[in-house]
Amino acid sequence: LEYYKSTTYPNLFSSYPMLIRNFEKVDFSAYRKKISKTTVDPRTVLGVTYDGKLIIMTVDGRWKNKATGMTLVQVQDFLMMHFYPKYAINMDGGGSTSMFIKGEDVVNYPCEGVSGSSEKTYNGTFKERGLVTYFGIREIK
Repeated sequence: LEYYKSTTYPNLFSSYPMLIRNFEKVDFSAYRKKISKTTVDPRTVLGVTYDGKLIIMTVDGRWKNKATGMTLVQVQDFLMMHFYPKYAINMDGGGSTSMFIKGEDVVNYPCEGVSGSSEKTYNGTFKERGLVTYFGIREIK
């Protein structure tokens, strides 16, 4: 709370782990909690480009023969190759990875399964999960 009060940033997001810091991939070995470099899952990622533009990315997964997901290292590599962000953070993923755009509905393929499973994929009807985080973005002119 003290940091938020003292910062000039209008919005702060908190999650785990940080993926990119100051244009460099974060070394996950620095975290106290072990982070898997091999777990492939759906992902939700927020990033900021060098000029302050927001990147919102979802990675689909757990869809047999369609989309397996990505490891955190693969996400880092993808971001660096295509966006070269100043900062990026992994948000909640797995079955919580859903992107909704007003006027478009759900624009990705959410899954219902557990990590490592491709059996319980999205059935075509978006349903609210028991634990979910929402945030909205609107353009201010």
